Amino acid sequence: MGPIKRLFFLLLPFVFFLIAPVLLAGEIWSPSTIIIRFDGSVGHKIPLPLDYFQGNKPLGPAVGDKLGGGFFPVFGGNYQKFKRVFALEELNEKEDTVDGLRPVGKDQILLPAVHPRGYRVIEQHAKSLNLVGMVGAGPGGYLFLSAGLGAGFNVGNGFVASRTVKTLAESKRLPWPSIPGNIKELNKQLKPGDSLSWKQNINLIVNLSAGAGWLAGTGFCGGINTTWNTTIGRPQQFGNRPIVQVSYAKAKDKKVGGSFGNLLSNFSLTKVWGKSNSLTYIFDLGHRGKQDIELEMSLDDPRLKKLDQSYLGSLKDSFNKKVRGQKVKKLSFKGATALLAYNLALKGDLSVADILSQSKGKYGVTKVSDEDKKSVSRTKAVGFKIPWLIKAGYSSGKSFVVSDLKKINEHTVVETLNGIYSKKYGTSGVLSRDASRASVFSGFIQQVMPLNEGGDPESDHRRYAANWKYSYIRNKVNEKKIKRELKQVRYKIGFMDKLRGLNIPKGTNKTFKIEIDLSLSNKATDELMNIAKIHGEKKLVEEATIYLDTFVKEYRQDKYIDEKGYSIAKREICVGGGGHKVRILKECVFTTRNKIKKAMKKAYKGLMKMAKSKGNSDYKEFVKGYADFGKGFIENKFTMKTFLRLLRFKCRTSVYHKLIKERPYLSKEEVLKICPEKRIMVDGRLSKIPYEIKMKVQGTNIKPWSQTLYSHK
Repeated sequence: MGPIKRLFFLLLPFVFFLIAPVLLAGEIWSPSTIIIRFDGSVGHKIPLPLDYFQGNKPLGPAVGDKLGGGFFPVFGGNYQKFKRVFALEELNEKEDTVDGLRPVGKDQILLPAVHPRGYRVIEQHAKSLNLVGMVGAGPGGYLFLSAGLGAGFNVGNGFVASRTVKTLAESKRLPWPSIPGNIKELNKQLKPGDSLSWKQNINLIVNLSAGAGWLAGTGFCGGINTTWNTTIGRPQQFGNRPIVQVSYAKAKDKKVGGSFGNLLSNFSLTKVWGKSNSLTYIFDLGHRGKQDIELEMSLDDPRLKKLDQSYLGSLKDSFNKKVRGQKVKKLSFKGATALLAYNLALKGDLSVADILSQSKGKYGVTKVSDEDKKSVSRTKAVGFKIPWLIKAGYSSGKSFVVSDLKKINEHTVVETLNGIYSKKYGTSGVLSRDASRASVFSGFIQQVMPLNEGGDPESDHRRYAANWKYSYIRNKVNEKKIKRELKQVRYKIGFMDKLRGLNIPKGTNKTFKIEIDLSLSNKATDELMNIAKIHGEKKLVEEATIYLDTFVKEYRQDKYIDEKGYSIAKREICVGGGGHKVRILKECVFTTRNKIKKAMKKAYKGLMKMAKSKGNSDYKEFVKGYADFGKGFIENKFTMKTFLRLLRFKCRTSVYHKLIKERPYLSKEEVLKICPEKRIMVDGRLSKIPYEIKMKVQGTNIKPWSQTLYSHK
């Protein structure tokens, strides 16, 4: 039986239970047993009798057009489980590696993983349960209007384990992850470079909704979500020494949103206010240093809120008593060690760890960092789902984040303002391959100050930069799918000479991952603002559209048409919506041109906002303008490379394209003589405008590699 037939038979009962009540609705009371919340998740309600009244007298179940009301307990849940396996670098690798990944040579080949050093196994489990009490009113029947008010909660937990194994067979026999409580368990559970993180959350929800059966519904929702994240890692640099790094993060989000949708699809708008704190410590479990501890701390002491990271803020493992009518936390230990502090930390009590860390390593505990964050984000999302089978969603939005990071070892405080624009897509469910695609642009400004109070103001340092990260990861990927994703990358960043025609290993990869990392320095940022001032909006739009027209004219020629009749221009531009096999080139060019115009205008306005804000020392608006620029900048390769070429060359992008088109016989050196690269002073020496683009590819059956696509160095 083929996959389409299997899907048909899986959906048949589901479709029947949807259609049957529609046919019978009218005189038969058949309330929907499925409810869609504003975030697109599906729950199920237990229908209790829905009565209608004449005055105060109940007349029985509401049917037909008779108005009724009732209480509906609504429950639902979610469960996700998958394992991803990546090959590590080859044994006896002769080539130099970058971050453990093989750089690509001139052959531009993705090699199969023949003798890998081992495999990195990422295992994820997550589950959640929600319960909401709904008070509803409306006519009987399945398709009639109804309204409801609900309140409830959602609880969830899960873990992500990152471990290394020597063989693929071993990856299938990995034991269930557990938290090491001593050196013996640490050596058994985690190797150097391994980590284990787990999360717990509780979400309080209030929901107001209205709908017409399962055909359509709208709602408004508010909620408070609290999350506890804990990560235990065995840092690679310490080798086999029994040293672990433990990080705690507690976050509280307040959100409001609205949605419109039906059983299968959903659109939502959400605004979230977030606040979080994270602490990181390093424990040397083999350290023999001991310290006697006597501590009393008021439960109202703000320090205790940071040091108590236990789930729901409980103090179950502490000795609490009243001193002079005030509740306090009292600790008393004879010979407290790093191992004791570590085990208390696993329960969420960081008090002993914090005391031992003040001795600067004397007792085997080091406090690495302490960070506070506040954020505001706005997101719009669309989703599609077949309950229990598959879920797909797309979201985009902007965020503003303020963070204060105390780097204890470096004796510095780093205050960061961050403007972020992001686009994300993902699938989940038994019929999906757990695919995830993310494109995140972050523009930030930092002020670095001495950690000690009363530090010299002259030593303060302010810096700004930007970073764009693109990632794609999916389970069970074949050669055809890999080629399709490389095409997506080329559509985003270009570099056809390096990323087109790659030889790809045959067969299926259990896991495949692509990452792109672009960094723009403060010097590049200044030059971008200068470019916007010099060229103006109209000229920038013109430069990007000339790039598009030149590309299409060049790569639609007969010499670039393959045996199936598709030109490179069509293959590279017609992305999405069925691809080059379905779409018409003229339509693709028309759509791309409109996207370019809109994106370049957005980017220009963002740069001008940045320039104005910088002049006024308004750094909050500066990073918000950076996020606006990023939204336009990352639209596609025509917008991105227009700005990057204006950064790199003294001549305009259109002049550069005209030069290489009319005189294709020119060498790279001859082109640079006519259209030279910009040079600026960096640290007392001449340099190209500092920016870099890097790319990594990993897979279960692919030899990992990385390449610097462009660097100023």
